[in-house]
Amino acid sequence: MNMVINGSSTMNVITKSIGQRCHLKVERHPHPFKVNWVNKANLTITCSCKVPVQIASHKDEILCNVLLMNFIHILLGRHWFYFMT
Repeated sequence: MNMVINGSSTMNVITKSIGQRCHLKVERHPHPFKVNWVNKANLTITCSCKVPVQIASHKDEILCNVLLMNFIHILLGRHWFYFMT
């Protein structure tokens, strides 16, 4: 699984295919919203899921927005960048 910790992103995102492959419970987002994405497309976030993550000795469960992505499986936003530095 490919993961990026991006200090310029403010969202945690998981691709829909990994959520399905890992049998994660995908739920409707309580407040759907639109985002401008990598290719400047407007996408609507309609689903989210909790993703178990372990980085070094730190274990956590992260609430991620679900999007169709083909370049990465999980994108962790700014707060993870500061945690790791």
